[in-house]
Amino acid sequence: MSNVRETLGATAAAAALWLAMIATVQAAVHTVQTGESIQEAVNRAVAGDSVHVMPGIYEQTVYIDKDDIRLRGIIVNGQRPILDGKQQALHDGIIASGHGVVIEGFHVRNYRSNGITTQGGNNFVIRNNIVDNIHLYGIFPQFGKNGLVANNIISRTSDAGIYVGMSENVDVIANEVYDNALGIEAENSHFILIEANYVHDNAVGIPVVIIPGLQTKTSADTIVRNNFVINNNAQQFERARDRSGRGITVVGADRVIIEGNIVKGNRVCGVCVASVGSTGTAFPVDAAIDPQPDQARIVGNVFVNNGYETGDFQVFGAPIPEGADIMNFARGNDHCFDGDQGATLLGVNHWQDCEGTPTSTKVRSYQLDEPIPSEPLSPKQKAQLTYHAVCSGCHAYSHIMIGPPMQVIQGIYRGKPEALASWIAAPEKKWPADRFPAMPPQNYLSEELRLDLARYILNEVGN
Repeated sequence: MSNVRETLGATAAAAALWLAMIATVQAAVHTVQTGESIQEAVNRAVAGDSVHVMPGIYEQTVYIDKDDIRLRGIIVNGQRPILDGKQQALHDGIIASGHGVVIEGFHVRNYRSNGITTQGGNNFVIRNNIVDNIHLYGIFPQFGKNGLVANNIISRTSDAGIYVGMSENVDVIANEVYDNALGIEAENSHFILIEANYVHDNAVGIPVVIIPGLQTKTSADTIVRNNFVINNNAQQFERARDRSGRGITVVGADRVIIEGNIVKGNRVCGVCVASVGSTGTAFPVDAAIDPQPDQARIVGNVFVNNGYETGDFQVFGAPIPEGADIMNFARGNDHCFDGDQGATLLGVNHWQDCEGTPTSTKVRSYQLDEPIPSEPLSPKQKAQLTYHAVCSGCHAYSHIMIGPPMQVIQGIYRGKPEALASWIAAPEKKWPADRFPAMPPQNYLSEELRLDLARYILNEVGN
């Protein structure tokens, strides 16, 4: 019997040692020095590994299409690794499509499209980065679930500093966002917590919106809480000039709670609630969306010196002679405000008093308790996910958004999936430059995936 115990004990010890060896192998660290390729280190990594990038300048684009990779910039004596787009010669800094990816510790600058973006990845973390001088979006989680964007500094983007697009269960916490067209935008998303951010000197501070023509047809259940929203009056951004001067704005989104914020010095309004298309921005017609916001709750905020100058701000084509701390230009239902003593008001006479309704404090986070499991995808499912996560943010099916409609693309490439796949990798201008912006090349996608994506666009989209 003792021999059996000894044998079992030895077997158990050997198994424990083997498991420890496997864990050690799976948790490898790949270190990148100046002059080396970050992408090559990512290519070597497997799930559970970390890629550590030492300080230096890296004129590269990094693509992470694996799960559970931690891309970490190592900060030494205050010096970070810098990802540089060579004065916007490169389109994107970091692109992640894998699940469970962590991106932290970088300075990302000078890219033509996006600084850091996730495309369909779940369980992501983007924290402690500096993102600067990006032509479109600074940090851009798209079509993902269960994420965290925290402790980043984002400035000088021509669109949104942080743009949460068609995503769910994302916390945006303790970021500084300034000198952008839009500060922190939640668009066609659900269960987004925007808390403890310093959002200042953008054209618009925090827009929570629904945009017609996108795959996701609703936008709801966002909490905007305990932020500093200060002096969002920048007018140098053509993309947001007609919206400049708004602190927090709700456009068509439902069940948005705006609570405990300090909102100061925004020239048109501290908080604007509007229906889609009411304030001058042109959107495509989309019968599948409800343009009216419902159930906005504005509770316990501090308003100081908002609405002092409306300039050329218009509602339904008519100028507004005066601004206010809280302005409403929507016909939605069941809005309320309370605890905003001394706030100037416009268009809220029919709103209810929020007294007696619960606050948002029970919601500590919108992230899920457990990570979303990664499921294996068939080639068609992966193409479908790629279409939603990469293509549909710019291309509606029948309407013009940022790029031409998919109906037009289907007409050009009908029966030619190989040609469309080649164009996806290396797009060439087919329209005048003032009609649509240049599409970034998607050559980081594998050749096989690009062909599957092309077939999905030609055969499935719109059917």
